[in-house]
Amino acid sequence: MIKLILSAIAFAATDCLDPLSISVQVYLLTTKKAILNSCGFILGILLSTSICGIVITLGPVKELDSFLAHPHAAYFIFQALVGLGLVYGSYHYWYHFSHIKAEHPMKFKVNPITCFVLGGTFTITDLPTNIPLLALADDLARSQANLLSISVSSLAYSLMRTAPLVLITSLFAINQERASEVIKVVEEKLLKWGHLLVASTISLLGIALAVDSAFFFITGKPLFVP
Repeated sequence: MIKLILSAIAFAATDCLDPLSISVQVYLLTTKKAILNSCGFILGILLSTSICGIVITLGPVKELDSFLAHPHAAYFIFQALVGLGLVYGSYHYWYHFSHIKAEHPMKFKVNPITCFVLGGTFTITDLPTNIPLLALADDLARSQANLLSISVSSLAYSLMRTAPLVLITSLFAINQERASEVIKVVEEKLLKWGHLLVASTISLLGIALAVDSAFFFITGKPLFVP
């Protein structure tokens, strides 16, 4: 179990600096009841990520691994289409936001409950492209881990996934005045560079998927999947 937990933490380390969730967290710290709203958002991500990890491991991933010793050509055709779609979508995402001049970003009224729902919704909608969590689920399914090991590993992933958000909220709670100044600076940077960073990340992921598929059809072996 220790090996699986360490593996889960390693997978989550590649996902914990997600600019989208951090930007939402930074915004929530500028609202009324900032700490409660932030805790609600973190809890929503924590619980939904843990549940998703367990469900996809015991569900679709386990079934796929039982039928397929190795991804076949149909999978790589689908993967190539997804990769090209992500590249195309990332360009339009960048183009859309680069041509919008928002001097006064829109503000929303939130409370701890809506933030909890937002965190859960954020996690579930991001699941199809959450490669680290899907990789963890595949690792757990292949290791034939029992329910306890799967649950603990998913929880370890979730804790690591939300660690930066917890750190940001903790620093804010310790010194709100100083943290507010830092948040203002971070918010300006996110508004300026966040969309470009997200578009670049999506584009790189799409290119990686497309290249992996092309490599499979040329050589008969995948580039990234062992």
